[in-house]
Amino acid sequence: MKKRTVVALVLALVMLVGLAPVSHAEVDKNITYTLEFPSWQATEAGFCDWWNTAIAKFKEEYPNVTINFYQVPYANYIDTLTTMFAAGNPPQITHLPAKNFFQFQNMGWLQSMEDLIAMTEIPEKWNGAQADLQVDGENYGILLYAGSYALFYNEAMLEEAGVGVPTNIEELKEAALKTTTKDADGNVIHFGIGIDNTNTNSAFINATHYVIGNKTHWTKEDGSSNLSDPLLAEALENYKYFFDNGLTPLGVANTQLRQYFVEGKIAMLLDGPWVIAMMRDADESIRDDLKITRMPFEVLSSNTSHSVHMPTTLNETERELVWAFYKILLTDEMQTLYAELVDSPPPKAGALSEDLLARKPYLGQLVEYGADGISVVPPGMGLYWNEYSVTVASAIASLVTDPSNSVEDMLAELQVELDDILSQ
Repeated sequence: MKKRTVVALVLALVMLVGLAPVSHAEVDKNITYTLEFPSWQATEAGFCDWWNTAIAKFKEEYPNVTINFYQVPYANYIDTLTTMFAAGNPPQITHLPAKNFFQFQNMGWLQSMEDLIAMTEIPEKWNGAQADLQVDGENYGILLYAGSYALFYNEAMLEEAGVGVPTNIEELKEAALKTTTKDADGNVIHFGIGIDNTNTNSAFINATHYVIGNKTHWTKEDGSSNLSDPLLAEALENYKYFFDNGLTPLGVANTQLRQYFVEGKIAMLLDGPWVIAMMRDADESIRDDLKITRMPFEVLSSNTSHSVHMPTTLNETERELVWAFYKILLTDEMQTLYAELVDSPPPKAGALSEDLLARKPYLGQLVEYGADGISVVPPGMGLYWNEYSVTVASAIASLVTDPSNSVEDMLAELQVELDDILSQ
């Protein structure tokens, strides 16, 4: 695959800035400094509390160092950081959606952290998806969460419809059909399932649950196209069923679908643990009806969520300060607190105490579901994640908006689009 001209130009800029030297020199504890830390989680419940706790602990060690932790909307996040890096002014504390790691590393923007990580418990105790942040055997970041997905369902709605909790695709179809209800005028009162079908990578992930669940993927193991696989076409036919039969809202994104679910307007979601906090805050009249179980597929999908990295432009002082902050994130205390505040399993083995699992048994479920999950990022597409996923999502959105659209035609047209993208 050819690299784009813009890649070469920006890489040249980065090389002019230069690479940071590897250093382990002690930094004066009373040093006055400011570290920039943009994040899409700076105002997100649970996550912001966890980050602010880590920042407070860092301030105990370096009282005169300010960590400027501020919000950048997720929709604009990658574009914002790309602009900062391209200008040679990246944030010292670099927080990324892990799926975008290869894009930044390929530009020469991220330095190896192998010398630092080798001195920690990461090689022995971290989630295996940490390998997704490696290039040529060296670690270029720290994985903070490797996500598993689950089926979230409203038990009362399933019982009222006379269906059980689905364990396979046909049962999922039946449950969605029977829990979709309409008023006398034919307007939907309750939808059986919520599926994001916007032109976003979130919508791509939603569709990919069905693809992986049907024992296939968008690409083959060597990264070549797999769009001609009959199993892929079958998976998309299953996915299309929910739209053809009006069982899910059209053009609604994940964030709104989650809200509909906790309000009792949608019976089921295939989603990640970030729904849990919303379930906890649901109205008392519905809260106990909201449950979690395994997605109804033999093969489950998984996802690397977010990670921290070091820009190549860090000077010696910045590298030591950033590493001092990152080491705080690795402690047993902070890893357990992550599970407590974020309601998601942390990457460190052993961080889920018996007490925590007793109070929050769903954390154990999520660990189990993610243990053998297949990454939603198609093999070989890590470098092209954003453009690839959005292109596929757009094609899928067109497919499901009209019942007369065929999967066969959609896949043929999509192949042409992807060939054009990947050849540039």
